[in-house]
Amino acid sequence: MDLEIKFKKRRILIGILSLLILLLISVPLILTPETFLRNKYSSAQYIQILGILLALFTSSQIISYIPLFSRKNAITLTENAIIDHSRLNPLGTMPWS
Repeated sequence: MDLEIKFKKRRILIGILSLLILLLISVPLILTPETFLRNKYSSAQYIQILGILLALFTSSQIISYIPLFSRKNAITLTENAIIDHSRLNPLGTMPWS
C-alpha cells in the first residue's frame, strides 16, 4: 500500500505571486534609482545594482517553482522506499534500509 503526499498547488501559486510582486518592485529600482536616494552617501549605481540582484534572485526562484506544478505527488511512501519529488532536483528513491 503506497501513501502519496500531494503538492498544495495553492501554496505554490502564492509563492509565485509573491515573487512576482518582488520582481515588480525591482523594476523601479533599476529604471529610476534617483527617486530612492536618501542621503549623500547613497548612489544611483548602488540602487541599480540592488535592483538587478533582486530581479535575478526572484527570476531564478520563479523558474524553480514552475516545474512543481507538473508534478502530482511530492512524496510517495512505499513498503520498500521513500520516493521524493518535492524539489527542483528530486532525490529519487531512498530505500528504508
